[in-house]
Amino acid sequence: MSLKSLLSSVYSAVSAICLALLARRQLRAMAPASATTLQIVSSERQFQQAVNAVKACYIQAQPTLVYHPALRQRDPALLTQLRDLAKQQGWQLLGDRRRANLPFSTERRRSFVLSLQLVFGSLLLNPAAVFGGNASDSPLAIFAASGVQPLTQASTVVRPLGLFSPTQNYFAEPTPSSFQSSLLDQVDRHQDPVAPRVDDLVVQTVGHTVDPEKYQRVLALFNKKWVKSKADPDYLASDFEDMARYIAAREDAFELVMSLRKQPWTLHHRSGDFRSNVRGNAFSVHSVKIYFDSRAAAILKSHHSCTETAGHCTASPVDALLHELLHAKLALTDTAEFIRHGGMNSLIYPFQHERKVITLENKIYQAMSAKDKIARPVRRAHVGNLIAAGCATCIDS
Repeated sequence: MSLKSLLSSVYSAVSAICLALLARRQLRAMAPASATTLQIVSSERQFQQAVNAVKACYIQAQPTLVYHPALRQRDPALLTQLRDLAKQQGWQLLGDRRRANLPFSTERRRSFVLSLQLVFGSLLLNPAAVFGGNASDSPLAIFAASGVQPLTQASTVVRPLGLFSPTQNYFAEPTPSSFQSSLLDQVDRHQDPVAPRVDDLVVQTVGHTVDPEKYQRVLALFNKKWVKSKADPDYLASDFEDMARYIAAREDAFELVMSLRKQPWTLHHRSGDFRSNVRGNAFSVHSVKIYFDSRAAAILKSHHSCTETAGHCTASPVDALLHELLHAKLALTDTAEFIRHGGMNSLIYPFQHERKVITLENKIYQAMSAKDKIARPVRRAHVGNLIAAGCATCIDS
């Protein structure tokens, strides 16, 4: 094995150790009792030898937690907590489907000498203690000088970005501008600044001029980007038509969609999910896969005025899709800033990027509401949940 291959392998092992450490810390914060009974490890040997172990690793460049299949029957509550942790962090959670009792050399996931992992892990996590604070002697500098392309820099990474996180206070709320503060204060006092009450809970395009040419352009783009699946519901094609009509009637939404017409992104239907998987590395973004549910509305806020006008707190499926398109636009057209904000960091969620997306979401929602007089949520936090919707432009079933 060449030195470069050895260093790349070691860096991959260290990345898995870092992922395991982060997972332990997050699980301890979410469920302290579970953190004492569950072992999150990066070593294949440790994983096979302990029935209560979960392995942290990378599968197809995506951070992944792998659990023993028996956990499903032995402790379903613990498995639920693991699902919550994985969803919060944007990681994969998979049951180990490999045949039991395979020797380590035949495993599909590479194993590394544990002592070597610990040595290089200590160098990476605490370089000052080993090198006396000399940055030029740190492991990152050594890897860079050797020309190695480590997992977290040049290797492909998939970064999931969601409509919201299930965890409260997912990131600290940013300090809003004076305009935003006034807008948010009015909403919190149950006085919508731009949108009057609407009696029905269906977002209509009636009364708005729909340019046939714009409609055809949006529909053609959706059909081009739509990656069809046998699992797609029968109504999906019709929902794309409704969404295209809705977007064509709203200039701000139309401009957003058209700004992505030449970019490498795709649309995938996934029940009960709104998520953008950004594929790239530490230097570039290759493509974006957008997962959406055309019959799921998103509750993004909660206050008293929601009982009077649900639109103050709930976004229709098509409006929720606009949030994912904002993720795609920033990742694909403003890539330098996206990466600078931690967009391709495979371990820590890019909070700064998410803040900007929510700011742009608020701006586009308010711009549309000012014109079509439909109430929409204005939010500060990355929280919410999905509810069933009767159509792609509805906020109620």
